Amino acid sequence: MRRPRTPGQMVHSVSATDLEWERVRERADTAGLSISRYLVERALTVELIAVSDGLCQARLVGGEPGSAGKRGRSRTRSGPNSSV
Repeated sequence: MRRPRTPGQMVHSVSATDLEWERVRERADTAGLSISRYLVERALTVELIAVSDGLCQARLVGGEPGSAGKRGRSRTRSGPNSSV
């Protein structure tokens, strides 16, 4: 039997390789968050801006997941081997 949903919340899914999922799990653990909360906070606090040749500029638009007020920038490569 399915568990009743909390009003205002829906169940969604994410596709990832086993290695990607393990990396996400490790980062969520490090941040002290559930995987679900980590993914939502990351998606809502990091904006990726295409720079060139598959490179992206990551800009925090809120704060680091689980720690309000942190701001910074880093360069990351987009694609299957990119970090979350």
